[in-house]
Amino acid sequence: MTPLNASPFWPHKATQAARVRGAALAQLWLHRNQWRLPLPRALMRRERDTQLADLMPAVMVISLMVGALLFVTLPSTLGDAYLSALATLWPVWVIQAAPIAAAQVLAMQRAPTLALELSQRHSRGEFDALANLNANPAAYPCVPILAAHASVTAAASFLLIALTLILGVLSAFVLAVGDLRQSIDAVFSLVSPLQWLRSLVTAALLGLACSLATMLYAWPGTQTATGATGGVTAHRLGMQTMIVSSLSTIAAALALNWVIGLLGFLKWWP
Repeated sequence: MTPLNASPFWPHKATQAARVRGAALAQLWLHRNQWRLPLPRALMRRERDTQLADLMPAVMVISLMVGALLFVTLPSTLGDAYLSALATLWPVWVIQAAPIAAAQVLAMQRAPTLALELSQRHSRGEFDALANLNANPAAYPCVPILAAHASVTAAASFLLIALTLILGVLSAFVLAVGDLRQSIDAVFSLVSPLQWLRSLVTAALLGLACSLATMLYAWPGTQTATGATGGVTAHRLGMQTMIVSSLSTIAAALALNWVIGLLGFLKWWP
């Protein structure tokens, strides 16, 4: 299969790929409840557990960096103005930054390999064989993976927040920096229950957007990853998919904030 951007008929092929992706989106919506079935549910659990384990090293590193910044660097630098800075930065981290960070880690870790898996399975004819059995790649494996990635991002986001607090407080305790009691009291009073709920929903939606962008970009029939000049190289496909997934995550976060502001929901989230 010739890459779309290398073909003399690129506009026609781009239009054809857009139609395929539009039909894929409709199929994903049509089969949105398929993850409840036994086989898709088993796939969802495997994907969820595997990806959460794979994300943990990055989650630990990010948590340590943010925790050191919030609980060690800022109090030693700002002094009496530290609590005011924490009152601004901690809600931003909980509500927006942590969900975005979790989704970006998922985009970097999983998007390239997922794109290659879909492309290679299509090249081997696995999806054509499923079609002969009246099955659809949207129902299996895509919808279960979408559900898994939404739950993984939500869990990773809350792990980021919890580990940021734990590692940051431990670092401050070891280095004897700041007033830990005031910092901890401020952390637990700065974020309301509705803001925690917003953080959870945001993380799940961003994980869904990340995975959905990956699947639509590498949907069976739109890409072919090969090492020959007649196809998209595996490295290029992986890089392109990671960029598309990452940008889609940012766009989804901006759109979600815009919708919340437009509908006036922020007045219930002080």
